[in-house]
Formats: sequence, C-alpha cells, structure tokens
Amino acid sequence: MKRRARFFLGCCLLFLTVGCGRKGPLQEPLPRIPQKVDDFSAVQRENKIIFSWQPPERYLDGRPLEVKATEIYGLELMAVPSTEQELIMALKKARPVQELAIGQLLTEKNRAVLSLSANELAGRTYVFALKVKGEKGGWSEFSNPAIIKIELQSAALNRARMKCGQRPTSFPGGREVSSLQAVEKNRFQAYPGLKVDEPGKGQPGSWS
Repeated sequence: MKRRARFFLGCCLLFLTVGCGRKGPLQEPLPRIPQKVDDFSAVQRENKIIFSWQPPERYLDGRPLEVKATEIYGLELMAVPSTEQELIMALKKARPVQELAIGQLLTEKNRAVLSLSANELAGRTYVFALKVKGEKGGWSEFSNPAIIKIELQSAALNRARMKCGQRPTSFPGGREVSSLQAVEKNRFQAYPGLKVDEPGKGQPGSWS
C-alpha cells in the first residue's frame, strides 16, 4: 500500500515538474498606436485650404489598422522656425483647427477642406499637422507639418485663373495686373538647408 502511495506521489511530482514552464520577466502590453502620416500637405485654392494625405495601414506593432478618426491641428506662427526641431517644439502648442475659429473644416478619408471665414486672415502664417486613431488604442504622433501663408482671396483666385490660361483681372482704364505679388508657397526642404520654393514649383505647404 505504501509503495502504491509513493509511486502515485512520485508521478504527481514528475507531472508538476514537466508541466511548469520557466517564467520570464513581466512585460507591459504594447499599446495600439497607429503609424503616423508622413505625406501630409496643404495648399490654398481661392478661399479654401485643401489638406491631403495617405492614411496609414498599420499600427506600430505591425497589426492592420483601420482609421476611425482624424484630427487636424493648427497654430499661427509669428515667424517661421529656422529648423525642423524648432517647428516640432512649436507644434506642442497646436490646437484642433475647429478651436482656431478661422473657418469651417470638412474632413473625409484622406482629404479635408477648410473654408476660410474672412479675408482678414490674409498674410498670416499657419502650421498644420494631422493625427489619426484606430478602433482601439490611442492617437498617432503628429504627421509631417505643413506650413502655409494665407493669401488674399482675390489674389488666390487670379493665380488659379492664370494657371488655367485665363487673362488676369483688369482695372479701370485698361491696366492689367501684369504680375502677382510674390507669395511664399512654404514648402520646406529637409533640414539642413531649409528654403522656400518659388511659386508654381513642387507641392506647396509641406515640410519634407
């Protein structure tokens, strides 16, 4: 009887020894954070600012992502930062565009249109950036920033007409506007060597 009891006890100990794995260090679960957008751009068309981007397809850990929310942030710049790092620091003060009270924003899947509320905004410079959110988890980091200097609506309209091959606006007495005031298109090259492209070259309003 004692032999059977010892045999049974030995089998139980052997089973427990084999069944127990080696415990490793505790690890925090990875948060579901979407990859950030890296091709965000902005351009003015008449009295509207048009934003465009390509939505990310995955979280940072590689799991597939379906974007459920997007938020565009903005900040008025008193002076354009000279380096990308300074611009990133400035973005920490950015707020959702709706809170800036500069116009009405309509957002789609990979495009948004900001209808400017007043011509008094002309001459002001803004930086914009985008965040996305999936079904689960938090928000992504800011996208690449896009800087744009707002033009007078009439100047923006004339420039758009000239691109389409139409004649510029005429003033009384037959004088035509032979040239438009040079406006910064605010596309910046990667640091070092930041510069503003000439009008009509490249995609305006993006920091690459």
